[in-house]
Amino acid sequence: MVACIKECEPGIRVLVYGPAEQEVVAGCLLEGAEGYLLISTETAKLVRSVADVLNYGLLLDEGVASLMREQLVCLEMAESLGQLTPRERDVLALVARGLDNPTIARSLSISRATVKTHLRRIYGKLGVRSRGELIALAVELSMPEKTWSVHQVDDKKSSAK
Repeated sequence: MVACIKECEPGIRVLVYGPAEQEVVAGCLLEGAEGYLLISTETAKLVRSVADVLNYGLLLDEGVASLMREQLVCLEMAESLGQLTPRERDVLALVARGLDNPTIARSLSISRATVKTHLRRIYGKLGVRSRGELIALAVELSMPEKTWSVHQVDDKKSSAK
């Protein structure tokens, strides 16, 4: 929508008033919007914001800036995930499922020492210091396991010790 407006009226400045959804915000800004305000913005601030966009150019509501920061962090983490080898992604996915090292080793037919080596490399690439941080990061990214190329693990086999 923003791109269409910009195409029809090249000199116009667009200030979008919309929902707090990362995809919508990013799409509007990528299409050339000079500002984005959340629907929850008070009327007085909305009026000031229109003037600010006319006078200064780009304007982002505090809530929008926060959304965009979160998206940038996720993009950086996704880039870091891209640096992981396929086997490291497999180990990460199994750690995210809550499996311990011996179970991961059995599931992937590798030694416990190899699991530890993979974890050490994953920690370094993703900048985490503990298994808890690693699991929290995986949950925060909300990446589906199938995108990590996970091997299916037999739940009966993984629960047996």
